[in-house]
Amino acid sequence: MQEKQLQGKQHTAQEAMLSLLDAVDYQTQGQLLLANLHALGGGLKEVQLERWDAPGALVRIKLDPTLSIVENANRLFQKAKNQHIALEKQEEYLAHLQNQLDQLKLQKENLTQLERLR
Repeated sequence: MQEKQLQGKQHTAQEAMLSLLDAVDYQTQGQLLLANLHALGGGLKEVQLERWDAPGALVRIKLDPTLSIVENANRLFQKAKNQHIALEKQEEYLAHLQNQLDQLKLQKENLTQLERLR
């Protein structure tokens, strides 16, 4: 039963990790805003900008119209930092769960060997 619980937690953590990896790349959005600063005016709710690493691919960036483009970019950079921290914590948690599963498997193997000796 403990093994199934750990596996369930591991599955949930892996899904959360994939969700973080698939999340919007805030760093790139902030960089795109700053790179196109000259072409953007204030009061915008969103913009679509072309990625430099994927020509033709547009990125939709939601903006706070009460902030300047630079302030919006800084807000996105802060989100990127938080996203990076969340990713690191999720990786640590997954490693911890894997360690627990490995220990449980070892304990089961030891019990199986003891039963064989009887």
